[in-house]
Amino acid sequence: MKKSDRIWRWSGFVIGKLSGAGFAFSLCALYILHSSSYDMYEFSEYLSYPLLWIILYVYGVICSFVIDLLAFRFPRIIGRLKVVLYVLAGFSFFFIQGINVYTVVAGIVGALCALLFYGGTILSHQNRLFKYGFAFVIPLAIMIISTIDFTEKKGWQETRTDSTYEASFGYFNGKHEIPIEVERGETLTFSVSVLNKNGGGHGYHIRTDGHPRVAMREAGADQLSFRSEEGGTYRIVVTGDHLKGSIRINWEVSGGK
Repeated sequence: MKKSDRIWRWSGFVIGKLSGAGFAFSLCALYILHSSSYDMYEFSEYLSYPLLWIILYVYGVICSFVIDLLAFRFPRIIGRLKVVLYVLAGFSFFFIQGINVYTVVAGIVGALCALLFYGGTILSHQNRLFKYGFAFVIPLAIMIISTIDFTEKKGWQETRTDSTYEASFGYFNGKHEIPIEVERGETLTFSVSVLNKNGGGHGYHIRTDGHPRVAMREAGADQLSFRSEEGGTYRIVVTGDHLKGSIRINWEVSGGK
């Protein structure tokens, strides 16, 4: 076999795996969209979780390669057990953290995703449009959606001082970030109070450019704090889920090198 033929064959083989991953991920994305009641902010936030991509595009592709290798080496035995091996691969990823109710449920979901992955690889050999669409086009579209901020705000009015931030709003669905400069060795202590006028949901956390969530500790009644080891811009991220009302944040930066 010519070198160009081998390259073409292997590229088609890899694209088939990407198509299987894309097919499984697309159906998972549709389920997430439906379960979020078509809330685009919540949808894009779920899609931006790296673990979803790692499970399907790293763990899933590697497992699929291994299963195919075993089927090639032991065609009479493994060839008939491919479906079982895909199911086991889907289960196994979540059992690393131990066996309990949550990992069993996650394992069942993982097994279903593995079967969708396998089905996608089979369908990719039967239709070129399916193969390239799910390998490249649809995953790229999902990736773009995951980077868009679909936050909605209505009647947003805010004021900020050196140590406080206040905002009132008629509608808030999404996130809002308040950046605070903290030097290395300094401690940021803050509190968040929310006036909820309609029963909507809310939450908050701190992030930096390198860490999507910074670990915090309790520092008193309704206060949280953390000590910065590196310094930089820290962002208090307040989230709202179809919320009406107002928020107030108080903070203090203390200590030093």
